[in-house]
Amino acid sequence: MYANGDGWQSWMQDYKFGALAFIPGGDPRLQVDDLRNQYDPISARTSMAHITLTQPFSRAPKAEEINLIQTLIKEAQQFNIKVGPVTTSPNKRLLWLAVNPQENILTLRENLHSTGLFRTDLPLTKGFIPHMTLSEKGREPEEVETITSFLNNHFEPQNVSFSAVTWIVPNENFVFQEHRDFQLKFAPSGKTE
Repeated sequence: MYANGDGWQSWMQDYKFGALAFIPGGDPRLQVDDLRNQYDPISARTSMAHITLTQPFSRAPKAEEINLIQTLIKEAQQFNIKVGPVTTSPNKRLLWLAVNPQENILTLRENLHSTGLFRTDLPLTKGFIPHMTLSEKGREPEEVETITSFLNNHFEPQNVSFSAVTWIVPNENFVFQEHRDFQLKFAPSGKTE
């Protein structure tokens, strides 16, 4: 199931056992994937539209650890998020879609990280800002501002149900594949927070 990672750059090795992410479905995924292909085709080839939830696994999780993850996720109730508008990373060089509200995502991330199964020693563990990346290509702030303005005139923020978490694992070509879904608790009467 796990790639050997021969020929991977050293930072890629950290992701050998995958990570947990939220992957939108339907039109939002298609639209974001289209924008990723347009503004950063290299990054778009490695993963689908997603919100990173955890740092990568520190090792291959055992069956009982997967059960623990499933329990923690199932205890969280489904909720709605708004994806958009287009914004930038704190360094003003990357293109993101804002994600709000962030509290439920951050709480779920903290609960999962508390299991000790994830690489919380890696950069960007603390101060993580939930977002959906459009481009990791390091652009100059002026170019990012121009693209952001253009996209915000053409991309309408969308409400999306955060109802499942997906374990994504890279293959030998460092392309992330959907390995397993973990469902959040269904909201009573179909309502989400």
